[in-house]
Amino acid sequence: MALQATSQQIVDYKLMVQSTEASMAALRALGGEAARQNNASELAVRDKTFGEGLEGARTRNKKFLESLSERQRSGLKEIVKKLAKTDAELAQQARALDEQFEVPREAGAQLTGSVQTLEGTLTGLRSEQTELGQEMSIGEASEGNGLRISIPRVKTSVTFDNQAITITTAGMLSNAGTGSEQNTFKLELTADESDLQEHITDVLRAQLDKDDACGDRIAIRTAALTPAEPESLLVARLHYERWACFGQSTMNEMAEGNGKAILPVAPEGGIALHRAEFSDGGSGKLVVVLNGDVQLSADAVASLTNASKPGEARAGEAKSQSSSQPSGQH
Repeated sequence: MALQATSQQIVDYKLMVQSTEASMAALRALGGEAARQNNASELAVRDKTFGEGLEGARTRNKKFLESLSERQRSGLKEIVKKLAKTDAELAQQARALDEQFEVPREAGAQLTGSVQTLEGTLTGLRSEQTELGQEMSIGEASEGNGLRISIPRVKTSVTFDNQAITITTAGMLSNAGTGSEQNTFKLELTADESDLQEHITDVLRAQLDKDDACGDRIAIRTAALTPAEPESLLVARLHYERWACFGQSTMNEMAEGNGKAILPVAPEGGIALHRAEFSDGGSGKLVVVLNGDVQLSADAVASLTNASKPGEARAGEAKSQSSSQPSGQH
């Protein structure tokens, strides 16, 4: 009961959530206008609307946290710390977006990526607000008794041979359907793959390097994985040799050369996706953005809902380990 919200906090919480969701809607409108790239004045209006909305959302978020009692603040210190960190990230990313508008000729290539990075951070903020509301016993039902299930930030370590790669994901499942659609959820998910970018040369070397005495010898020199929205581009530079053996002691080099392989890579998945894109998260950082629908059984919904309740394990505090072999489109 010590963490339970007061009646005024419940009102303030709902206003905070509405402000955050309004900011997310304004950002989507800005992203849509940026994608069209044909109306600078309208884009400026959208940017101003989003900037004002984001400032309002951040202010309501701070005021709500300031309203917490000492006992609430003590019991909620981990989620309060996450909210403060996310707020700082929003401020930094908003400044970066504003700087791009100050240099219009250079803004086009990065603007969409910056918008999508902000979208991912706002989605993370919304998930953290949901977690806060659950801890304080504040209902999250939307109009039509809809259900929202947050997917807090999760760091997953994927191992390619001996190279560990960390991928951070966050998102939201929301549902407002009735009848036959009640178990169809809208999925919003972002994944940060910058660690894969940083180690892509080592990953490719582990998978592709060969040193056959009487055959092919392949050495990956360098590799780069960069955003090329809505896909990404893998560029690898390599050295190739072909050797042939004659008898037991004679080896001849038959061919040698340096080359470059350029491969487009697109995200794939079994979910009914409406959007699956790689984007530039700023400074060349690779981010995957997924939006779509997913069917969940009644048991799966119950399991996810129970896992989000106070006292249960927090998905965002878990780390998973898995081994994988890279796959790409050739």
